Amino acid sequence: MRTCKGIKRASCGGWIPLSALLWVLPTVLRTQPLSLELVTELPPVLNEVSGLLRVGMDTWVILDSGNENALYRISEESGEVLQQVTLSNAINVDWEAIVSDGTNVYVADIGNNAGSRPDLRMYRFPLAALTSDATTISVDSILYHYEDQSDFTPAPDNTRWDAEALVAMDDSLFLFTKDWIDGHTHVYALPAVPGDQVALRRTTFDVQGLVTDAAFDAATGRLALLGHDEASTVPFLWVLSAFGGRGFFNGDKVRHPIAVGALQAEALAWSGPGEVYIGNEWAPGQAPALWAMAVPMGPFPGPASERVGHTFPVPADRYVHVEGADPAGRSRIYELNGALLAEAVVSGSGDIALPYLAPGEYVLELKLRSETHRVPLVISH
Repeated sequence: MRTCKGIKRASCGGWIPLSALLWVLPTVLRTQPLSLELVTELPPVLNEVSGLLRVGMDTWVILDSGNENALYRISEESGEVLQQVTLSNAINVDWEAIVSDGTNVYVADIGNNAGSRPDLRMYRFPLAALTSDATTISVDSILYHYEDQSDFTPAPDNTRWDAEALVAMDDSLFLFTKDWIDGHTHVYALPAVPGDQVALRRTTFDVQGLVTDAAFDAATGRLALLGHDEASTVPFLWVLSAFGGRGFFNGDKVRHPIAVGALQAEALAWSGPGEVYIGNEWAPGQAPALWAMAVPMGPFPGPASERVGHTFPVPADRYVHVEGADPAGRSRIYELNGALLAEAVVSGSGDIALPYLAPGEYVLELKLRSETHRVPLVISH
C-alpha cells in the first residue's frame, strides 16, 4: 500500500495535505461548548432583562412586556441600577432589543408571541442624548409590518412573525425572527427612519432553535445570534463572519453550544472583539444576571474563495511557515478571546519564528498578498 502524508479521505489519491486541514480543524474545535463567566447578578427590579447595549464602558439594559418604558445603566461590579432614563413618549408593549448604529439608538418593541400585533415599532433617539445626567428622552417612532403577513389570528407560540433580535447597519434595520414553527430565523430589512415602513423578507436560515437577540461588531465584521432550544431553553450562539454586504448567512457560520443548563438568555452585546455579554431573565433557581463569554476569533472577514495562507507544520512548535505571506511583514499572535500575545517578523521565505507558547489554539494575523488575514495557529510541544 502506498504511503502518503496527510489524512485519508478515500484513497491515497484523495489524501488531504495537513496544511489544508488547518481550515477544517479549528472549525471543528470551535464547536465545543463555550463557558459563561458571571459578571454580576442583577436586582429583582431587573428580573426581565430583554436587551443589552454597550456604550463605551457603560452597560445599559431594557426590560420586556409589562415593565416601565425606561433604560437602565447598571454597575458591572454590583449589578445595581446607576441611572434610569425614561423614554417619555414611548410605551413598553413588549420591548425585546436595544441597538445602536453609532448615531442613533433603537429600542425594539417587537415581541409578538401570538403573531397578532398590528402595532410593531422601533423607538429612535440620538445616541448623544444618552448622557450621564439624562433622566428623560423624547423619541421618534418607526412603525412597521411584515410584507408577507396577512393573517393576524392569535396563535400563541405558534407563529413565524415573532422577533426578539435586531441589528442596525448603515441606513437599515435588520430583524431576525423567532420562528416558533420550524426553528428557523427569517431576516427582514426596513429603513431606519421614522414613519410607516414595510419589513421586507431577505433570507431564511435554520438556526435550530429560537433566536432571542443579535449583536453586530463593526470592528471585526462579525454578527452573533443568541438563541435557545425551544424545549430545554439551553442556549447557543451562532457566529457569522466573512459575509459580503448584508448576506449574513453567505459566509462562515459556526454554532457554539453554551456550557450551561436551562437559562432564559435573552440579551446580547459585544463587549470586545473576542467577548460578548449575555443577560438572562429570572427563572426558578436562577437570578437575573450579566455574564461574559469569550468567543473564538475566526478568519479575518473576506470571501471564502480568498482564503490563502495554508500553514505548516500542523501543529507548530518554534516556527511556522505561511504560504503567500508578504516577506518582511509583521505578524501578530492572539489568544482566541482576542488578547494580543506577541508580534513577530515574517522572513523572506515566509517563515515566522514563534515565541514560546503553551500548547493550544491561537490566531495569527499577517499580510497575505498585501491584504490582512487571520489564520488559525495550533501549537504543540
